[in-house]
Amino acid sequence: MRSGAIDGIMVNIDSGWDIGAHRAAPHLLVSQELWLGHIYLVAMNLDRWNALPPKDKRAIEHAASKTYKAMGKMMDESYEQMLQQLSNEGCTTVRRLTHEEVSDFVTNVRQSEVQERWVKEKESEGTADVRRVFEKLRSLVQHSAKRKQ
Repeated sequence: MRSGAIDGIMVNIDSGWDIGAHRAAPHLLVSQELWLGHIYLVAMNLDRWNALPPKDKRAIEHAASKTYKAMGKMMDESYEQMLQQLSNEGCTTVRRLTHEEVSDFVTNVRQSEVQERWVKEKESEGTADVRRVFEKLRSLVQHSAKRKQ
C-alpha cells in the first residue's frame, strides 16, 4: 500500500493489526458483522475424527464449548479496544459500515455464487459431506452476525 501498488485490503481487524496495515493505510472502513472474532479453528481429518473414541470426541467438544463461552465475550469486546488502539496509533478515519452497507457488499461480491461454485468443485473432487458441513458453518456465521446486530 505504501508503494501505491494497491489501494487497500480487506482483512480482519486483528489480522490488519498483526501485519501493521494501519501504518500504511490510516483510513479504516470497519464492520463487526464482517469480523471473525473467534478462537482459531482446530481442524482434523474426518477419518481421524471418526476413529477417535467417543470419550475423546466429547472431551474435544467440551473444551471447544467451554473455551468459546469463556473467551467469546472477551473477543467481541476486544474489537472496540483494537479500534481504539488503531486510532491511538494514528488512524485518522474509522468509519463503521451500516448493516445495509454490509448486506450490499455481500450481494455485490456475489459471495453465495462463489461459495456454491466452491462446494460443487469440492463435491466433484469427492470431498465427503462438504455441502452439509458448509451449510452448518454458514448457519453458525449467520447466527453470530445476528447476535452482533
